[in-house]
Amino acid sequence: MSDITATGFGFTDFLQMANSGDGVMDWLKFRAAAVADSFSRVNRAVHSASAGLCAFIIDTVGPTFSLLVGHDLGRFIGEASDAYYPWLGWTTTI
Repeated sequence: MSDITATGFGFTDFLQMANSGDGVMDWLKFRAAAVADSFSRVNRAVHSASAGLCAFIIDTVGPTFSLLVGHDLGRFIGEASDAYYPWLGWTTTI
C-alpha cells in the first residue's frame, strides 16, 4: 500500500482506470452480481421462513460508491434488499 501511496495514485485515478477497458469494471460488476445473488438467496429464505411477514433490508452506501462496495443498486434493491437504506455514518462527524 505504501508503494501505491508513494506514486500519488488516488481515488480519481482508480475511477479513470476502472473505465479503461482493462477489466476493472468487469470485476466490479462480477463482484456486485455475486453479492446480489448471495443476498437474494437470504432474502428469499427470510420471506419464506416468516411467511412474508418480515422484510430483509440491508444497509448500503449511496449510489456514488455502491459498486465499489459490491452493490449494484439497479439489481440490489428489490432482489437482495426489500428497501433502500443508505448508511450515512461514514459521512457524519461528531
